[in-house]
Amino acid sequence: MARSKPHTVIVAAKRTPIGKRNGVFKNFKAHELGGMLIKSVLDFNKHPVDEVIMGNMIQVSAEPDGKVRPRPNPAQEACIHAGYGSLNARTVGRACSSALQAVIDGDRAIRSGDCLNVLAGGMESMSNFSKEFMGLVLSDPKDLTPIPMAEDFLHGFTTAQAGEYCAEICNIGRKEQDDWTIESYRRARMAQANGVFDTQIVPIAGITVDEEPTLPITEEMIRTADPIPGLETITKYTAAKNADGAVILWLMNPATSRQQGLKPLAQIISHDSSQTMNNDTRLFTVEPAQAIKMALAKTGLKLSDMDIFEINAPFAAVVRNAIHTLKIPEDVVNIYGDSIAFGHPVGASGAILPVRAIHALHATCSRYAMICLCHALGGALAMVIKRM
Repeated sequence: MARSKPHTVIVAAKRTPIGKRNGVFKNFKAHELGGMLIKSVLDFNKHPVDEVIMGNMIQVSAEPDGKVRPRPNPAQEACIHAGYGSLNARTVGRACSSALQAVIDGDRAIRSGDCLNVLAGGMESMSNFSKEFMGLVLSDPKDLTPIPMAEDFLHGFTTAQAGEYCAEICNIGRKEQDDWTIESYRRARMAQANGVFDTQIVPIAGITVDEEPTLPITEEMIRTADPIPGLETITKYTAAKNADGAVILWLMNPATSRQQGLKPLAQIISHDSSQTMNNDTRLFTVEPAQAIKMALAKTGLKLSDMDIFEINAPFAAVVRNAIHTLKIPEDVVNIYGDSIAFGHPVGASGAILPVRAIHALHATCSRYAMICLCHALGGALAMVIKRM
């Protein structure tokens, strides 16, 4: 029987709290976090799904014996951990965009008619690998929060150097980066205090809140921090901290959601990806603006129609550049803070953005949200969603 190809709807959008590296989730591997979340969201006997697609960048884990072991398909491990080992599951790896790519893949499967019902999201345990293995450094030996310094092995620079390159060529100085960081923490802490995230967070092991905003980081600490060694303006505060977490969006064909009595929260309108036109992959940090334009061009909507923007912040300079380039009002960008204040569980972050956006659309009675994040080797993804 032929299946229709309507827009995909999202009937659930949940995430774990985000834990800092070597923090509250240090004893959980990525697939365990993902599995606990899947189990909490899905009653497979009542609502069977066709496929599970999970983003995960670090498909290895450091074991107690000190060895680093590969995990060939963490998405399947997550399903097994959830008690649903018979589900078809696959893992997507696209650096920071892994989880958003998983959502896009799920949307395409539903629009094509191949699937009616997909769980898509991501998971990451930055605690479960060694800093030596990933080439991470500490700006202060006493600081347990490493800065994202993963290396582009093709061109010999770190992601932090790419962030500094963005700040340099876009003329985004230290003060502007500090200002955005301070504001991100302020927004995140206010949202946390007001219970904004309560409806989207699934408690894990008794943990109910994001860890990073609870830490005693002050404006003075941010403004007086030394730059990361070898950089000019970026500090350990104006870079997103490595983190642990998982996220799930439940995607459905609209007819299936009606049949199963599940009310849609949002609809996926469009998505697109952009890639730098030359071989300078450092420019992934300035690519979000182009991806946003491309996703928007498919919709017939204008930039001003977007009520909320969720733009990932591997570095404060990345968000500031997108704001400047597109001339977006600051008060509609990352309204509840961003990965500067929450941390960046890389393989999960891409789907955390739409989860935050969906709940923000409902909380503010807004209509459209733009989601965007960049990823290493010169690219960025963007997606438009609509509240239902």
